[in-house]
Amino acid sequence: MVVHKLLQPSFQKRHYFKRLQRFIVYLMASLMVLGRRVIGKCVKNVEKENNV
Repeated sequence: MVVHKLLQPSFQKRHYFKRLQRFIVYLMASLMVLGRRVIGKCVKNVEKENNV
């Protein structure tokens, strides 16, 4: 198994890049969700202040 990995470093790099890409996509999605929540809270707070 180890020898097989050493024989195909390009495959290993491709697999690592694929994992990295998936991680970046997940990170962006989580940041977008978090950003929407923060913006929603800010908008609600502003609406409350305007109503009062």
